[in-house]
Amino acid sequence: MAKQRGTGLANGQFLVTADSADLVQVEGRLAKAPAFWVPWVDRKKTCERIEGHRVVVRLEAISHVRLLGPSRFLMTLDHEMIDGQILPPPGTAGARGSAGG
Repeated sequence: MAKQRGTGLANGQFLVTADSADLVQVEGRLAKAPAFWVPWVDRKKTCERIEGHRVVVRLEAISHVRLLGPSRFLMTLDHEMIDGQILPPPGTAGARGSAGG
C-alpha cells in the first residue's frame, strides 16, 4: 500500500527485464480516488525502448463510475519525435528498436 494517497501514486507492481532491469510495464490501482464519481481506477502502462529512450507506448485504464459501472480506456502511442530527434516510421529498415541501448 502507498504510504501517501496522492493522485499520481498507485498500489501495484513494476515489470522489468531480468538482464538489464529495463522497465517494461507498470500496473496498479490509483492510491487515491480521482473524484467522488470515480472511486477506483486500475491502470497499466506498457513501455518500450525506442532509439535509446524509454517511452510509454500503451496506456490502459479501467475505472468504476458510480451509477454507470465500469469504463475502459485504451490509448496507443506512436512516437514521431523524441527529444527533438525525428524517428523513422515504424516498419522501415532500422526503425526504432533498442538502438542506443
